[in-house]
Amino acid sequence: MLSRLKKIAKAFSEQGLKLKGHYPYLRSGPFLLDFTDKCIRFCIGGTCITPLPEEPEDVAKLVKVLPNRLGAKFDWIKVVDKIHRRKAVKQGSFYIMRLMDLYKAIRASKGKYKLADFIWDLLKHRKNLVAKGYALQVATLNDTRRPDGFILVPNPGNPMCTAYSRIVRRVK
Repeated sequence: MLSRLKKIAKAFSEQGLKLKGHYPYLRSGPFLLDFTDKCIRFCIGGTCITPLPEEPEDVAKLVKVLPNRLGAKFDWIKVVDKIHRRKAVKQGSFYIMRLMDLYKAIRASKGKYKLADFIWDLLKHRKNLVAKGYALQVATLNDTRRPDGFILVPNPGNPMCTAYSRIVRRVK
């Protein structure tokens, strides 16, 4: 196993990618290489994005191109805004919508759109959401008791994910 890890580290270095962590969980950017389940994830316990290739060079190449493969191929912020304005529920001075409901609505309107794409878009467009007046609400303990009650989203520059349950927008 040690020689395989050395080959993976070398392949990542050759691709200009950084590799951190300890076996069986290695990180490169927002991606977790999970050798126990042979899967690439955003974080431990998170959604499996794709299986890990057998060859170390293929693992590094995949991690390098994955950001271009993930995410919406449409104006994601515009779609989120349209769905949220139509389906969110007003509670006090906020419009609130469960993230899983938002994901399902986007998938219903746009067709083939995986949960990994949605998570990538949440990560990629977080600043744009804030600029439009949206915020992601951290999941409560009660939310995390249901598999569809939360979504694990990676934190930029941090190996941990945060469990979010809702997207909220203040009433103007």
